[in-house]
Amino acid sequence: MIRILSRNESYDDFEVITGLQARSSAVEKWFYESAQRYFNKCFKEVFFDEDKRQEVFQSAFIKLWTEIENRRIKIVGGLISRQ
Repeated sequence: MIRILSRNESYDDFEVITGLQARSSAVEKWFYESAQRYFNKCFKEVFFDEDKRQEVFQSAFIKLWTEIENRRIKIVGGLISRQ
């Protein structure tokens, strides 16, 4: 199980997925900020244009969030599963 640390708290995969599905504002905020930091760190050299990088991030993030909210991504037997 992956644990991603932030400055103030951390959540494991189960906590993130169930927290997003339960619409926990703390988990939502943490997940968005963590995902944005990770994306910017990994793709800074790929997308030199800041606006384009943010556009790609927003599209990918919305797709991931929607999949989790609609329960197409969930935890099954302690593992992430996509249905």
